[in-house]
Amino acid sequence: MATEQEIRNALAYHTGSENFYNEPLSRCVYTDGFKEFMELCECAWLFTDSAIQISMDRKLKSEDFIVIKIKRDGEGANVTFEDGNYKVLFKKRYSYTDFPLQEFSFYACRNEHGTHTFMLTTEY
Repeated sequence: MATEQEIRNALAYHTGSENFYNEPLSRCVYTDGFKEFMELCECAWLFTDSAIQISMDRKLKSEDFIVIKIKRDGEGANVTFEDGNYKVLFKKRYSYTDFPLQEFSFYACRNEHGTHTFMLTTEY
């Protein structure tokens, strides 16, 4: 697995997306940059859990713009879902994770299909 700095350097180049990828269970989609993020960090689980949470939670599902933040804490991690004004909408705790970054934020924005598109902050 790449180092934290190598991962951040690789992701910094994503400023848009030519492709969108579909996750059939939640019907959410993600961008090229988010795809690379999942591959570099080996964290498809984070997308799947977040997408399912958004698609099943009435409050999250109705949000047009969600900031998702993951922050490692010892062996585990905390994930928070916030609106664009730093209001926490939902929190989740993982007691163990091998997520390689100390902390990271990304966006989930409502798309024209009524689901959410996951993207890096640099792709917004």
